[in-house]
Amino acid sequence: MSCREGPMSPQTETKAGVGFKPGV
Repeated sequence: MSCREGPMSPQTETKAGVGFKPGV
């Protein structure tokens, strides 16, 4: 996961970003 998830925090994108990518 990259940091371009935007509103997602580094800790949030680690668990939540696995299921969905807001930055895509």
